[in-house]
Order: sequence, then C-alpha cells, then structure tokens
Amino acid sequence: MSEQQVISANFAALDSKRFPKEPSINVPADFNIGSVDAVLTLHQKTDGTVPQIHDDETPPPAPLSFFQGKFAGPGFNTIFRPSGPKNRENAAKNPALGSKFPIDINTEAIKKAGVLDDNILELNLTREAWSFSTPLGQVPNRGSEGQDDIVILGVPYTQSVRDVTNPDNGTGDASPGRPIHFEPGLFLHVPAVDKPQSGPTISRLASIPHGTTINAFGLAPNPDVETPGPPIFPEINIIPTISSSGDPISKFPNLSFKPSDTARLPQDLTPFGKTGAITEESFKNPNLVLKSFNAPLGNRIVSHYRFTVATSSATSAADVATVNGTVPAASTHIPGLANISFLDKPRTDTVTGPNADAIKVTATFWVSKVSYKIKVDPIKKGETREIVPLDALPGATGPKFKIVADRDISRGGTITVFARHIQYSQNVTLLFRKLDWPHVSLASLIPQDAVLVPAADLSKLL
Repeated sequence: MSEQQVISANFAALDSKRFPKEPSINVPADFNIGSVDAVLTLHQKTDGTVPQIHDDETPPPAPLSFFQGKFAGPGFNTIFRPSGPKNRENAAKNPALGSKFPIDINTEAIKKAGVLDDNILELNLTREAWSFSTPLGQVPNRGSEGQDDIVILGVPYTQSVRDVTNPDNGTGDASPGRPIHFEPGLFLHVPAVDKPQSGPTISRLASIPHGTTINAFGLAPNPDVETPGPPIFPEINIIPTISSSGDPISKFPNLSFKPSDTARLPQDLTPFGKTGAITEESFKNPNLVLKSFNAPLGNRIVSHYRFTVATSSATSAADVATVNGTVPAASTHIPGLANISFLDKPRTDTVTGPNADAIKVTATFWVSKVSYKIKVDPIKKGETREIVPLDALPGATGPKFKIVADRDISRGGTITVFARHIQYSQNVTLLFRKLDWPHVSLASLIPQDAVLVPAADLSKLL
C-alpha cells in the first residue's frame, strides 16, 4: 500500500462522532486562578466603588498557545509487560485481562536464545484524542528572599487512547477500539528565573491509570522562532537494557519481526508488513511512523516548534543555544515520578526487584504549521461558513476551516490557509527483572475543531 493508503486505513477507526465527545476537564467559563492580593485590595477601597476583577484567560506563549480545543489522530504504541508462563495461564482465564495467544509460544526458542521467558511485547495501532481546556490564566508563584514572584501560565488537558489493531487485515481500522489509556494533566509555562537560575521551561504534569504520576520538564523554545521545514525525528528503539550497566539485550525472540510463535501481541506481523501499517523498519524504529505520516504533506509543512520534557535533567547543549537559556541544575530541581506500591516496591520472594516500576519518562513534542488550500464560494458580509480543504489527508476528519466574512466576497476563489499539527514521541522506562524496558508511544494529531481563517487571508479574495 502507498503511504496515503496507509494513512487512510489508519484514520478509518477515527469516528468523528465519537472522538470529539471524549471526556475533557470542564473548567467553568468564569473560572481562573489569580492572585489573592487583588481580592484583598478590593476591601481597602475607601471611595465605595468595587472595581471589576478581569477574568484572565491568558494563554501561555507558543508553542503551548496552540494547545487549544480538540485534536485527534493515529498513533503507535509498544510496551513490554512482565508475564511468564504462569501469569499467561492465569490471565487467559480472567475475562478482565483476556490475554490468550492464538499460537502456542515457542518456549524452546526462548531457552535457546539464553533469555528468560518473563515478558510479553504488545504492539498497538492506536487512535488518540487530546482535549485542551481553557487556559488557567495567570497563576502566581511566590519567590523568597531575592527572587521576585512569578506568574505561571497553564493549560489543562485530557488524553485518551484506543487500541484499534486489526490482525485480520493488518490495519488500524478496528472500531470502536479498546480503551487502553486515559490521562488528565497540565502543561505549564514557567518563565526564566534567577533563583534557582533557569531559562524558561515547560512542565507536563500527568496522572496515569496504572498508578503513576509524572512531573516532567524541559527548556521552552523561543516563542518567536520556528524551525523551517518539517520535523526531523530521531531514531528510537525498543531494545531492553540491563539496569546496572545499560548493555542492550536484543536476543528475545519477540524482538524479531518474522516469527509468529513468540510472546507478542499480535503474534503474526505479516499482514501489517503487507499493508505498511507496521513494517520491519518501524518495528525497529517506531518514530518512522511519524515520518510516514508527514511524507504525503511534503513541503506543506512550513515550519515547526520542538520541545522535550523529561523526568531527569537531560537538556542538550543545542537546546540551550536555541533558547539562549540555562539548564536547571540537578541540585535545584528534581522532577520525577511517583508510583503506587504495587509498581515500585521490591518483591520479597525469589523474584528480585519490583513488578513493573516506571522509573523515567522522556517525551518530545513537535508543533507544525501546515498549509491547506480551501475554495471559498461567494459569501455575504457577516455570514459564517465551515469549509473542508481541497487537499485534506485521505480519511482524515479534520481540519476544517471557519470563514467569518468581514465584507462581501462576490467572486470567491482558492486561498492557502494554515493549521497546526501536533506530534509526539514518548518513552517510559519500566523496570522489572533487573532490566529497563522501553515503553514507546507516539501519535500524529490534527485539529478537530474548525480553524478560524484570519481576515487578512480573506482579503486576497474579490
């Protein structure tokens, strides 16, 4: 299949009637977090007047300023989870787990490879929906002894992910799909500060249903400078490493694309290889799925922002140079994770280490400016119209563009307009059986709400 056919197939389960209804954090229209100082000042007025408190919905700087409304699109998820023969036998009997392998696992191949039969590799073609709520406004944080008070700007969000893997035809068109992830959280923009010294940063605070909360941060990009052209996605792999040394362990049979009798779901990847939904190359480097999504767009991706957040301070020199910032010192900021005891407590039986402890998260986001062409028919001043672009991706439910005519447009025509796409690649490191196991997830998201066309773009029409 061509890349456009693959994209169309992967959009197939993206039901536009369902995903916009995904639950979101509902912030009341008149709700915003502000300083108590302003309220106290009201009580000090002596002229009898009560000044109006302005409802502030100040958005954070770019690229977080583009995190508005609903986004949705296809993704790819890979995860190793602890599971030995006894676990699998019991899981197959549990309706809530439903873990049953259609092909018997070749345990002899596992022994021959010299590794333990202690894990399952699960691959999911996914559909994601992200919903961003109204910005929280200016949230005051208080400085102490030499550090001025600062204002943090935040955007609440929810993320929901469905597994839509269809092993029968090798695509991601299973509908409605199986919910596998739900995450409420906040993106925060923190300005540059002197004490502790740090350039502007972005933090992502999130809670995950398996029992993990994260506080990941990284330097914010310059809001006034975008990188020309499409994103360049770094290589990422899913090979486990020894916790104590970092040495890779690539001998697990389920890490080979071809065998179908391994501890992997789905076991047979042949149908996915034929359609291109999961190729041998993307199996080794999942970020190629993001690259494939962008391929049909070509030079329509005009520019992009990039930022990385992590639960350990791993900011590169290049990032610092880009924002002219200062890397927060490890001694002054400790981001991290917190897990329920089931995940992070050491075992007391013959198994050493925890069940599956999430020990590190790194996530990179790319926010791209993408051009579309729309045909605008004659329209009267004051009328509103929603238009589907002429060059939408095959099978996509968005974006649509909203026209609010500021004058009569008697002849109309075709104009170029722009929408923002959000892509991300995330790696959560899980610790069990003395190995660090990569849990890689990624998605390409396009707006589901109508994108308003600026009046300046309409001025090109007669």
